[in-house]
Amino acid sequence: MNSRQQQPGRAGRDQIQVQNARVVNINNGSSIKDAGAEAAQSAQRLGSKNKILIGIAVGLVIIVGPFLSGKGEQPKEVSFIEPGDRWPIGATWQAIAAPIRAKLDSCAKATVVNPITCPQSVDTGYVQARGVHWDIIGDPIDGARFSFHEGRFDVIGNAVMTVRYQTDYDGSQFALQMMHYRATVAWDNGRPTLEGSVGPTKVKPKTPIKKQAPTAAAMNQTRAAVVQAFVDCLNTRRVPLAPTCPQDPSNGITSKDAKWTFDGNPVQNTISIVDTAWGLIRFRGDYSFQVSYRDILSLKHSEAMSGKYEAIISTAGSEVQVLQIVKR
Repeated sequence: MNSRQQQPGRAGRDQIQVQNARVVNINNGSSIKDAGAEAAQSAQRLGSKNKILIGIAVGLVIIVGPFLSGKGEQPKEVSFIEPGDRWPIGATWQAIAAPIRAKLDSCAKATVVNPITCPQSVDTGYVQARGVHWDIIGDPIDGARFSFHEGRFDVIGNAVMTVRYQTDYDGSQFALQMMHYRATVAWDNGRPTLEGSVGPTKVKPKTPIKKQAPTAAAMNQTRAAVVQAFVDCLNTRRVPLAPTCPQDPSNGITSKDAKWTFDGNPVQNTISIVDTAWGLIRFRGDYSFQVSYRDILSLKHSEAMSGKYEAIISTAGSEVQVLQIVKR
């Protein structure tokens, strides 16, 4: 007997008008009639050629137009059917998720910022990226929603990834990506097979994705982890700070020989928010720094930098890791 499987925790068209030539008889000469007939035949042939050219042009507009306008790049997504049909005998969410997990692991090994058939993507404009390194943060299957219909499983989940890369213009770069992904898994006599790619999606299931909450022990380690992350930021001796640290591009300071000091305690007054959709902790507070540096003329300067921050923390496994501190 089949049983329902429990979900894991977790514009207008241009018109071209061709006018036919008209032949006017001005007297009753046979030569004039022959000329008229020939002219009519020429006009007919010209009309036929124009019709062919117009047909080709319209065909090109139909085929190429959507891609030039960007409308053909992303087909409209179908809704996520909930709860779906009864699951096949022997189907488990672990088995269904296995090819998705394998694909995401493969995506994390990509050495480009926009890997094909993968959900992650970083826009670097016209700048080439090198030394690309992706990491999956936490469990992308945790909290995913599964729906079975028409012999296939439709899966929507949340994945967190980080990427580090280099550019000749900006140097070291970092990006934190939180992605809604969607995948289709075929079920054939107990064999799950991923169909197509694991791609980004804007469709959200009615039942929200909820990942496992961090343990009390992990929550107790967040303050110390944030302090250490700030210390690491200030030890870089550069302006601006590393891309995983608070950025203040408005000051326009650039130096590779800077000395940073704390002006107060960055975890004195803070609040922690558990983001269950992504399995992360958002740790918020205030920071104030002093920085002294020398400019390109070796003139010494001192500046202050302060503001509100949010530290995004992962507690996957037994490790508490500050992924990035951003200025709010």
